[in-house]
Amino acid sequence: APMPLLRATQVVVSVGILVLLCRTVDLPLLLRTLASARVAPLGLAVVIFFLGLLLRAVRWMAILNKERREVGFVDSLLVTLVGGALNLFLPATSGEVAKSVYAYHRTGIRERAVAGSVVDKLVALLAAGLLGLVPSVAYRLWDLAGYNLLLVALLAVLVYFPRVLPWKLVTKLLRGLRVETRLDELKDGSALTPRLHAACLVLSLLAWATTFVSVYFLFVAIRAENVSLGKVFMVVPLTTVARLFPFTLDGIGTAEAASVYFFGRAGIAPEAALAAQLLSRLIGSYLVGGLGALVMLCTGSRRGARPSAHGRRVTDKEAAES
Repeated sequence: APMPLLRATQVVVSVGILVLLCRTVDLPLLLRTLASARVAPLGLAVVIFFLGLLLRAVRWMAILNKERREVGFVDSLLVTLVGGALNLFLPATSGEVAKSVYAYHRTGIRERAVAGSVVDKLVALLAAGLLGLVPSVAYRLWDLAGYNLLLVALLAVLVYFPRVLPWKLVTKLLRGLRVETRLDELKDGSALTPRLHAACLVLSLLAWATTFVSVYFLFVAIRAENVSLGKVFMVVPLTTVARLFPFTLDGIGTAEAASVYFFGRAGIAPEAALAAQLLSRLIGSYLVGGLGALVMLCTGSRRGARPSAHGRRVTDKEAAES
């Protein structure tokens, strides 16, 4: 079956990259670095990261409520956590789009949840590239500047011209999850007003800024040398893109390799870069994923409503009459 084969491929590729990485770093030094991490900066990093998570929930809520109020902040936060849990099992961080299936069952909206999740992810990546562009130019690391510029250019096209996205492929993927969607409503759901685009971009910039500051404090926790906030802003967007590689488990291996390489270009020791990346994964993937898994276990669709064919909530009484 395709899925077991894909899963096996992801495990092999991730493990292979990590084995190669372990041969290029001083493994005892890496372990000592992780073991000696200071608790106070680690705790601060966790708190700052979750502030960014709250901003991401606000952004997704704003996208879904663009015409009328569909979801509240609590629903949006729960769905955002679920996206983190699904990222642990789905390739290329597609869990943040697949979370729309959970949103569909919980809130009764369908096409707008799917389109909103796609646009939400694209705006987030665009903001990350924008934040990385300025410091990479300031440090005159032109290859990193070029990568960030390419990221910004590509994402700007997809964000501001969303109808070029392969929505037919999205409908096929969701059909595999037994969720039927309408292509025309998907395309309509991806269109945002200029004002909403600007608001979502600002929220994304703030959310990524908190994430980058969180990563900076991870470096502080392990007493890394030659690290600055500007270098973190410059490199983390590129390690985020590396996580999108589909043939690994949640980007395990590719993100770590990218972190070692790009932070190395900025003069940071590979053991420090890898240690910070592993701690970042522990917080951003496994802590968030664990909370998302608890949400999936403890919550479900709202009582008295089930999704209709067109995304409107249908009461039990209406369902009985139809």
